[in-house]
Amino acid sequence: MVSTFRDAGIQSVPGSTGAICEPKRGTMDWRVFVTTFAALFIAELGDKTQLAVITLTCRHQRPLPIFLGASLALATVTLLGILGGEAVTRLVAPQVLHKLAAGLFILMGLLMWFEIL
Repeated sequence: MVSTFRDAGIQSVPGSTGAICEPKRGTMDWRVFVTTFAALFIAELGDKTQLAVITLTCRHQRPLPIFLGASLALATVTLLGILGGEAVTRLVAPQVLHKLAAGLFILMGLLMWFEIL
């Protein structure tokens, strides 16, 4: 998890307020953009959302409104994630957040290993 944050260019900055992700102003960070796109593109292939879009397209034969509706829904969910992420980084110390995230990943892995999830 920590390396994922660092790979995406999100990390604590010396002399900063201690937040994990302080907004950086200026030029577009294309590395972060491509990393985000690739990670989400791969994660979303074959998931429930894609299957729902396929089903809706087959049922209604109207790809444009389905594309626009699905795009707006995914953009809104992403915005909620960004706002939630910023709120969490303001309330939780970076070290605690890193340990909590690592613990949750381990817990999810164990639950999947033992087929509880």
